[in-house]
Amino acid sequence: MIRTDDPGSRVLVAEVVGVTVDGELVAKPSDRSSDEPSEIILSRTIPRRRRFSRAGGIGDRVLVRLDPTSSSPRTGHILSLLPHRPERFVGVVVSAHDGRLRVEDCGGKPSTTYRIQSVDSIASGDVVYCSSVGNARDQARILERIGSLDDPRCIPAMVAARFDIPTKFDPDAVKEASACGPPKSAGRDDLTGIPFVTIDGEDAKDFDDAIAATSEVEGGYRTYVAIADVAHYVRPGGALDRAARMRGNSVYLPGQVFPMLPEHLSNGWCSLMPGVLRGAVVAELDIDASGELTRSAFRRALVRSRARLTYDALAGAAQRGTKLPGIEHRHIEALHGAFRLLRTARGKRGALDIRSVEPSVTLDPATGDVSRFETARQLDSHRLVEEFMVLANTAVARHLMQRKIPFLYRVHDAPRASKIRTLQDDLRALTGRSRALSGTISGRRLNELLERARGRHDEESVHLAVLRAQSQAEYSPDNIGHFGLGLQHYAHFTSPIRRYSDLNVHRALLHTLGLEPRPTLEADELRALAGDLSTKERRSTAAEREACQRYASRYLQRVSAPSMPGRIVSVERFGAFVRLDESGIEGLLTMAGLGPGYFRFDARARQISRKATGETFAPGDAITVELADADPVRGRVAFRRIN
Repeated sequence: MIRTDDPGSRVLVAEVVGVTVDGELVAKPSDRSSDEPSEIILSRTIPRRRRFSRAGGIGDRVLVRLDPTSSSPRTGHILSLLPHRPERFVGVVVSAHDGRLRVEDCGGKPSTTYRIQSVDSIASGDVVYCSSVGNARDQARILERIGSLDDPRCIPAMVAARFDIPTKFDPDAVKEASACGPPKSAGRDDLTGIPFVTIDGEDAKDFDDAIAATSEVEGGYRTYVAIADVAHYVRPGGALDRAARMRGNSVYLPGQVFPMLPEHLSNGWCSLMPGVLRGAVVAELDIDASGELTRSAFRRALVRSRARLTYDALAGAAQRGTKLPGIEHRHIEALHGAFRLLRTARGKRGALDIRSVEPSVTLDPATGDVSRFETARQLDSHRLVEEFMVLANTAVARHLMQRKIPFLYRVHDAPRASKIRTLQDDLRALTGRSRALSGTISGRRLNELLERARGRHDEESVHLAVLRAQSQAEYSPDNIGHFGLGLQHYAHFTSPIRRYSDLNVHRALLHTLGLEPRPTLEADELRALAGDLSTKERRSTAAEREACQRYASRYLQRVSAPSMPGRIVSVERFGAFVRLDESGIEGLLTMAGLGPGYFRFDARARQISRKATGETFAPGDAITVELADADPVRGRVAFRRIN
């Protein structure tokens, strides 16, 4: 706390952690001593935007003057925005040539180390969380020991620290979650007679959506999408709401989830487990014989899932016509019938059909190390669930748009002109055709291009080129449509347990049904929320990618073979990226790793050539490599070509 000349006034340093339902900022004192308030509401009576170059926001450090007349909750005013904390990073303790311990930044250049202040119980090989020391560029202060570099179980914590992902919940949020209980029937429709099922992966623990279908509509189907009623438990401005808002979304790493909400909710009252009564927001959606949405209705309800199905089990039942426990076969047939119509509608509107290679990492529960590394399979059961979710998201977006309620759209802009030019160059190099792509770009035309590449050796490279040309999907209060899905109106509604954007949409939807108060975020606050959630989504994606890379480097250190077949997926000025056929692991093949001689990168032809022989290396080419380096500090893999 900072003393002032006014005995009735107190000034302290705090961190902005959330926003109330009225749009006021919530801060927590940096010094949580017993005489400090647990949280402070930052009053708007002194306009923040007139005092500072920018408004304060979540994550900012601020100097606050407490209002001496307030008691609980305490209120205060922002006096100034403070510089952010010193840079923090994750490092590995190493022994220097003089025998002293130093720390090497896991995200920095190799061999760049920092002197560390003397600490106890730190040894070479320890992974630590550090901060820089004042203006001393070559010093670091160790804040926390994460684990040992040799222990794969420290990878999730290491990645979370690297990307500043919260791993623990505030006691107030935990207390609020623990007080939650079963849903009451008052104000809810009883839909326990609907044959809902959940469909997820083998290792899923939270089941926030369930689906059903019946052949009650002539020529089409009546479909149901039930989503856990998170808005019932997470009230605007409460501790749970602030915790979820700060996180933005759950982060899924191999073997570890950092949830947006405490497990008492995410794996408990908001999980649609089979055979138990749960509160849900249900979308009742009719589709006609062409798969088009003809009617929608929404309600707060009680549901009871009939069965917990896995993607593999559902796919197997469809192929063999076998029965699944807990659900009648006719209801499974109705799900597949509705899916076929929705896929037809998807094709007609020109939704992109890009196939990307995603890694699937299986960990040994005893050691935490990788037991299997492979590319994830895309089954029709995955697509079935996706189409039901897209249908519900579209219906909710249309409903809210028609009622002129401010909410967050999920938008995806068409590719920019510069990206299209790059794509044209890529395709010219891959296909040898000077006009592989011309004219107005649409999802349908891109799909035709992808279909022509089917079965060719460069099929994956063509898909990757089209993917790279796409704009990034994001959240916005302004609707520009969703290019990738070929939809004019789209929002995220189906995962409020793990995405704050969806919770925002639930609150808006429930307001239109007369079940919740009108959301109070002003236009500029909704825009700021959209930007923050888009940024945190990108942070999660980067964290998930890095975790997979770290597990890949460990896996190859242990199981790499003398020769491994792969395929070049892209080329750059510094080398080629190769994906191994068996595991799907991707690594860098540097120019030096290609072999002796001088190599030249041809940007126009998108290939690398050996000057002496004219030998070329291009996307789609098969190649055999060996492991040149697996860097566990940075999670990088490098290959060397075998002639």
